[in-house]
Amino acid sequence: MIYGYCRVSTQKQSVGRQIANITKAYPDAEIVQEIYTGTTLNRPVLNRLLKKLKKGDIVVFDEVSRMSRERDKGYELYMELFDKGIELVFLKEPHINTQKYRDAIKQQLSISTTKQKDGEYKGKASVNLLENLESALNQFMRELVEDNISLALDRAEKEREYLSQRTKEGLQKAKEEGKVLGTKPKAKLNVKKAAAAKAVMIQMLEEFGGTLSDKECLQYLCGNPDTRISRNSYYKYKQEIRTSHI
Repeated sequence: MIYGYCRVSTQKQSVGRQIANITKAYPDAEIVQEIYTGTTLNRPVLNRLLKKLKKGDIVVFDEVSRMSRERDKGYELYMELFDKGIELVFLKEPHINTQKYRDAIKQQLSISTTKQKDGEYKGKASVNLLENLESALNQFMRELVEDNISLALDRAEKEREYLSQRTKEGLQKAKEEGKVLGTKPKAKLNVKKAAAAKAVMIQMLEEFGGTLSDKECLQYLCGNPDTRISRNSYYKYKQEIRTSHI
């Protein structure tokens, strides 16, 4: 089974680009979306996906930072899935795809096995040599993975910082030129509430992979002042979500 995992951290972001990139490379991938996670490390949708993964499954990420932004957490999850025989694919960092490391280990072991068959290695010593070689290759691979994940996450963080700086500079320039920025308070509040409500709907509605019916989801939304919306708005947002998914 092939899964495409997409995640955004804020209500201003969209998973559309990630979905497009993944489905272009893997048209049959089942898209799994994690919307509006903020700064929390809790990823309920990802956690549910991890529980149902089986050996041989493939999980595709647009980039490594969608899996994790933290080096230690990212490396730990990578190796946990690698050891379970689950393949990880990173479209923007293909050099850290799990298959790359599996192929490298197989190639080195194949070379050593060939030498043993040709008589270059003999007896118990050859068995010990191959065992030690496999252990050394695995250890080397793990250290290489950790270094490469760290470099990839550092690069992604620098790109975010650069984009943030350019955005700030653009806003400052617009302000100096006298351009009016932002929206009216009421409009801004409504946009924020709509985004929060949609995030809940995407994660909890049965139609989008959750467990709640329309009635249950609407009741849940109305129980929180930050997501309280009318019935008409609920079905309007639901249609907008369907359209964006398509």
